[in-house]
Amino acid sequence: SISDMNEQIASAVEQQTTAADNISASLNRMSESTIDSTRHNEDLQRLNQEMESAISELDTGIQRHIG
Repeated sequence: SISDMNEQIASAVEQQTTAADNISASLNRMSESTIDSTRHNEDLQRLNQEMESAISELDTGIQRHIG
């Protein structure tokens, strides 16, 4: 009957809405993870530059003492 088909359609729409909400939540989590990863990568690059600078300063100091 038409009433049964309407119930089936309503149920399918509800299931699709739930699935879409779950996908949206997953995409939001992935986006947040990507942002966190980018921040961590920037921190690592900064620390790497600081280490390179410190190594260069140590090398210069060593060369002065042994030079």
